Amino acid sequence: MPHTLVTGANGFVAAHIIEQLMDEGHTVTGSIRRAVSGDELLGEHPEWKGKLDFVLIEDYAEAGAWDDVFSHRQIDYIVHVAAPLNNPADTDYNRDYFRPNVEGITPDQAREMQNAYISYCSSKKEAELAIWKFVKEENPDFAVTVLLPALIFGPPIHPVKSLKSLNYSTGVFYSLWNDTYPAVPATTFPSYIDVRDLATAHVRALTIPEAANKRFLIGGKDMTYSAIVDTLRKLSENGIPALNGRLPEPSDEASNVTFARMETEEGNKVLGLDGKLRSMEETFGDAARRILELEKKLSS
Repeated sequence: MPHTLVTGANGFVAAHIIEQLMDEGHTVTGSIRRAVSGDELLGEHPEWKGKLDFVLIEDYAEAGAWDDVFSHRQIDYIVHVAAPLNNPADTDYNRDYFRPNVEGITPDQAREMQNAYISYCSSKKEAELAIWKFVKEENPDFAVTVLLPALIFGPPIHPVKSLKSLNYSTGVFYSLWNDTYPAVPATTFPSYIDVRDLATAHVRALTIPEAANKRFLIGGKDMTYSAIVDTLRKLSENGIPALNGRLPEPSDEASNVTFARMETEEGNKVLGLDGKLRSMEETFGDAARRILELEKKLSS
């Protein structure tokens, strides 16, 4: 039975990866920053008890922070999905992004701009450059696969304490039907992947030989906010009546969208996602149903 380390275990993507790893027969060690996060995750998923344990890593950038993990456990695979969140208050590039992502270096421009979004993007780039530098110079006896997804949507199965603290992409989705906008706003990133398809890609990348030491763009389905709202409107008429009256008015925002051309063919094919990515109805329908459940749960 393989044992896999998943970083950021209580996060949006990680929770789906853990679920699919267990479906494939893995046991899992999850890294968390606060001890209570482990209790909350098992409280949300009691069926994972006995198959999931935790290691507390309060500061990923601290030297030697991971030593005990590997000295006391047999780790067969690592799925690293933990990363600093894009919090507007996090403006110190070195403290909030670079050290957790890379040292645990960025261009001077990112430091000077003190912008959370720019810092996040820059740190992700530098983190990937660092891992490929490591592979080239150290020639380790293990393989590395880097996955670069589009914007990630789908049902959150990790612990959610407040609808105001939803993960970024789920918050974007919820804003399209929680009275934030009277009309459909401009699309910020016109491509997406379902979180469950992304989790599948991570799990398959562990054992598919063709994924070894590769970087893949995956997913890449075209999307506008108008298309999301149109999908929800159809679902409100057939299957999710609770959405009735909650959707913004149509706008011409879709006519101004230039679709990103993501070279996802190789990654989708190697990882078995080609032609099997979930539909908008499934992705956004399941996400809406889950958020409606959370509305009831958190308001009671």
